[in-house]
Amino acid sequence: MAWGLFRRIALAVALLAGAATANAARTHAVLVGVSAYPSLDKTAQLQGPRNDVRMFLELLLNRGVARQDIKIVADGIKDGVLPTRRAILGALSDVATRVAAGDFVFVFIGGHGSQQPAALEASEEPDGFDEIFLPRDIGRWDGAAGAVENAITDDEFGVAIARLRGKGAFVWAVFDTCHSGTLSRAIPLPERRDRQVAPESLGIDAVTLTKALGRATHARHQVTAKRAGQDVAMYAAQSFETTPEYAQPEGTPGAVARGLFSYTLYQVLTANPDITYRQVMERVSQKYLARGIEYPSPNYEGTGLDAIVFGGRSGVRRLQWRIDRKDKSLELRAGVINETATGSILAVVPSPAAADNELIGYVKVTQARAASADVVPVAFAGRAPFNTTLIGSSAYARPVELKFDTRLRVGMPAKTERCELANPVVLQAIERVRQGGDSNSRLQWVGSSEPADVRLCQRGTQLLFLDRSANIGDGSLRSHHGISVPPSPLSGDSAASVATELRAQLLKVARVINLARVSSGSFQAVSQAEITVTRQRQCPPAAPDCRSTTEPVLPNARPDLRGGDRFSVTIANPLLQPIDVTILYVDAAYGIAPLYPEPGVTPRIEPEGRLQRTFTVNPLPSGFERMIVITVPATPQSPSMDFTSLAQTGLPEGATRGSSANVTAATPSVVTYLWNVLPSESNPESTP
Repeated sequence: MAWGLFRRIALAVALLAGAATANAARTHAVLVGVSAYPSLDKTAQLQGPRNDVRMFLELLLNRGVARQDIKIVADGIKDGVLPTRRAILGALSDVATRVAAGDFVFVFIGGHGSQQPAALEASEEPDGFDEIFLPRDIGRWDGAAGAVENAITDDEFGVAIARLRGKGAFVWAVFDTCHSGTLSRAIPLPERRDRQVAPESLGIDAVTLTKALGRATHARHQVTAKRAGQDVAMYAAQSFETTPEYAQPEGTPGAVARGLFSYTLYQVLTANPDITYRQVMERVSQKYLARGIEYPSPNYEGTGLDAIVFGGRSGVRRLQWRIDRKDKSLELRAGVINETATGSILAVVPSPAAADNELIGYVKVTQARAASADVVPVAFAGRAPFNTTLIGSSAYARPVELKFDTRLRVGMPAKTERCELANPVVLQAIERVRQGGDSNSRLQWVGSSEPADVRLCQRGTQLLFLDRSANIGDGSLRSHHGISVPPSPLSGDSAASVATELRAQLLKVARVINLARVSSGSFQAVSQAEITVTRQRQCPPAAPDCRSTTEPVLPNARPDLRGGDRFSVTIANPLLQPIDVTILYVDAAYGIAPLYPEPGVTPRIEPEGRLQRTFTVNPLPSGFERMIVITVPATPQSPSMDFTSLAQTGLPEGATRGSSANVTAATPSVVTYLWNVLPSESNPESTP
């Protein structure tokens, strides 16, 4: 199974109710391994799944899991139940009847995967196919039923796992199987066998396959609902890749066939028993690269990625990025969008799970791009520069000193037609900010008449932040984003409190301005993805002359949107490699809201895949706003990249929005859509 499966797992469980506790009270496991396929050709027989099940059984028992809480549905194993369709789904259903809120459930699925044409109404399938798992009693394609006999679809796994999550359990699902029948990018190895059966081998005729491909233009749909227990899903391959099994450990007497992904995962878990799920997958990818394996490229998603493995206990998400060694040069998979600009210093550790005291040395960013950067070893904190050969093919870098390419130009307050003379509390607070710490490296203070990114304006007990579009001498001034300030007389405590709030809010503005500069400046690249944005006008009953039309929105066009209007975003990936997509919304109050990916959902879109989302415009705050689409082509063994960590609430009194085929791209792209948000016609916003 590939990572696309878990999107429907998340969708199904979102419709269920439940509550989870922080720590698992009891551990359950379902281990599925299908090695023998009586109905398939001898070339389709496997050896590894039963060995993978034994491997994970040993791991669970060593961690103290009771044997009676582990269900084995695998052939060739003592006490195991033959892995038929009925037995596999029955085991998952049985656990769902016994699981309770706070429990932990581990699910392993190993065997062959394939695809079958999706039902016509299954519009969430971007490639026109359902991913399927092949149990022991797999049959042939039934044209009348529109399905392969006894196959287990991704949707059925989604429903089964949804029941577990609906009880409030933390579910960790591992899928070591492939479901691509059209493309294999792996290099054949001696005694290697891919865990994939082509759809044609199941009797699906060419006409039916062609019709399924014709439905590939359907986009996934969005469902917003509450989720129950947390989840993590790990996949051995992308949707278009096969995943192999062969004798492991390689070159060792007595080695037996095991899944590449299962064995590598087992190695990481036994060596690092108390790391997070995210760190596990980062380490798996690193070990693949160290062995020279570029494909398949495992993937993962879920709401519990930063919990400690084998449970829901919270872990710490480290801010770290991978460094790749190319001969003697080093490239960092982070850049200006990550606020890692030229001059930044980062600490280098050998693996994502390494402790801080396992430091190799430090690097300095010499050339920052949008989402990547060139780095070199540097002397820092008493350590000499290290030799690049010490990090092998890859390592991880953690920020020490992050630099910004640009500073926020802040205009001093002045008396105008609409702005009062700043009181002593405000002036003292400004002086504290100007003299404080790293504020000098991020904030540049300019005179009241000089060009500024944001200008301060006191009105009563409000210190407003006016952007470039505000005419501070105009009676129609509409800004109401700022901070509260106490009246004079001057109080040291009052000035200190205002200074703390002023600095925090100015740094929010700086992040937005920096993001805007990146998205519209020299770092921007032409997007290889096909991005379409449309606006649908929503007409209230009180506006008889309004027409509910749907119109395209072009980058930087800056149309007027009113509260209640809807805008739709469609992103198609025409590449033969995955892309990672982030959609950020920057509102008029300097809030940054991630529109995609949603929490727990991978940002990755498979080759020829498609994403569609529709959002409703919030009339508050109103003013100049922008949507930023960031697309990053995924390189082999690269973890998913998203920039949702840039999210921030807006300034006080502001509301955030909350709510060609052979091309190989080499750089990320940033595309910006601009518009003005106006008050809704049925409830006009008053002028301050």
